[in-house]
Amino acid sequence: MKKRVRCLYVMPLADNDKALQLDLQEALCRTFAWKQGWRIVKESYASLSFDDETTPNIFKQLVDICCTAPLSRFDVLLFAAQPCVDIPEEYVEQVIDWLRTNQVEAWSVVEGKLT
Repeated sequence: MKKRVRCLYVMPLADNDKALQLDLQEALCRTFAWKQGWRIVKESYASLSFDDETTPNIFKQLVDICCTAPLSRFDVLLFAAQPCVDIPEEYVEQVIDWLRTNQVEAWSVVEGKLT
């Protein structure tokens, strides 16, 4: 059975030149999943800004991801790059631990499997 993947794309802040643009994140994740033989079942977008009214904030998106993990709706959470840009490291570690507890792997196209 192919692994089911949920991709999370993070909208870069306007002043962050090093962040990957959304279209590049999408292309990287889709290519990575395809090469692994995985099937993308959901693509989510998050903003690092609390002022963005159209895109859910990264924290809201991660809470949604953690809530759906126990329901076995996906096997892998895939990021285009390091997911903890501007997010406290402890928070990211807690999310990854929660996913692991619920048999969901966290992967980054750049860093590989996040442990």
